[in-house]
Amino acid sequence: MAEKLASYTVLDPQTDDTIDFLNNFFSVLSISGQGILVSDILATGDNAELRALVESIWTSLVAPMQAQAGRTPQITPSPYQNLENSADDIPSEKLQPLDRSR
Repeated sequence: MAEKLASYTVLDPQTDDTIDFLNNFFSVLSISGQGILVSDILATGDNAELRALVESIWTSLVAPMQAQAGRTPQITPSPYQNLENSADDIPSEKLQPLDRSR
């Protein structure tokens, strides 16, 4: 991973924080998360794909977490909590076999 990041060409030193972002993100991940990130980084073919990886992580994970601003999201109630029977509770006697004699 270090070689891949060292070979990265910065587009604009004022705005391109790709390497810093990846290093910081790597530092807060679990061991398994770090392994996945390393695999993702090594799978990128060029600088554009590495920047696309950072953009994907930012938009799908970091930005939504920042939007919560330290608040725990509300638990979404299950749409199934008011059903009388679950699929496991339906006795097989109530089911009628299909008529295949036609």
